[in-house]
Amino acid sequence: MRGRANAGDLSTFDDFFARPLSFSSPAADPISMKTLIHNGHRIDAPGSSLTGIEEVRYNGELMSSKWSILGANHEFDAVENGEAVQYKVAIGTKWHGFRATCKIFRNGELLFSDC
Repeated sequence: MRGRANAGDLSTFDDFFARPLSFSSPAADPISMKTLIHNGHRIDAPGSSLTGIEEVRYNGELMSSKWSILGANHEFDAVENGEAVQYKVAIGTKWHGFRATCKIFRNGELLFSDC
């Protein structure tokens, strides 16, 4: 009968919403990681996240963590070959297609941009 549910249907409905989300398509993935390797050093930056938490890693070490819905700037210092360098990772939102954007700067020089 339409509009009515038995206990089995409600249990299935509750079970469906109690399961963790999973996505099989890269286009539907809520987290899109950007990875840049420059002079042997790896920078991992999230594209976007349903939680709003952005974590930027340098050679696997967490360098910056912020909560943002529309994106944030992450800055950190590192030493490469005895030289002090400063990185800036700018994460934003591109409304056309609603996707995350990422720009990575090293000492003010643009290394990567996907927008």
